[in-house]
Amino acid sequence: ELGNYISNGLVSKNCGLMDEVDFFPTHRDAMGLYNQVRRRIDSRFKYRGRVDGKLILLSSKKSTSDFLERYIEKVKKSNRKNSMYLISKSLWEAKPEHYPEEKFNVAVGNKFMPSLVLEDNENVEEYRDKGYRILEVPSSLRVSFEDDIVKSLADLGGIALDYNQSFISPSKVQFS
Repeated sequence: ELGNYISNGLVSKNCGLMDEVDFFPTHRDAMGLYNQVRRRIDSRFKYRGRVDGKLILLSSKKSTSDFLERYIEKVKKSNRKNSMYLISKSLWEAKPEHYPEEKFNVAVGNKFMPSLVLEDNENVEEYRDKGYRILEVPSSLRVSFEDDIVKSLADLGGIALDYNQSFISPSKVQFS
C-alpha cells in the first residue's frame, strides 16, 4: 500500500525511511536515530519556513510497549497529531485479494483477558460485552491462530498486545 502513496506524492523526495524500528536494542537507540534523521531532514529541506521532507517509520507490531506504539500514542496526545499519517492494517486488509474465503472470529484480549479463537457457534456479543474486541480472520489462517494466537495477532493481524507487560501469562489464568 505504501507504493500507492509514494506514487501519489506523499513521498516523492526529501525523505528518510527507518524500517523495523521496534527491533532496536532499546527505545533510547530507536529514539536517538529517529531524532538524528528528523534533525537532518529539518536542517536540509526547509523551504520558506516549512520543512519539505518526510520521515517514514515502519515496523512489525509486537507489544504496546514497543518504541513505535509508544511514539504513535505520544504524537496522538500532542499538538502534532496532524503531522502523522498512520497506516495500520492486518495482512488480509492489506492484501484482500489473497484472502477471499470465509472468516472465523478471534476475541482479542489484553493483559487481563487472554485472546481466544472462537468456535463458529459461539455468541460473539457475549465476548464484546466482556470487553473483547472481535476480529474476523480468514479461515486459511486458523491453524496459525490456534497454534500461537499472540504471535499471529501481531504478525498477521497487525495488533500489538500488552502481554509483554504482564507478570502472569494470560494463558495460565482461568476466567469465569
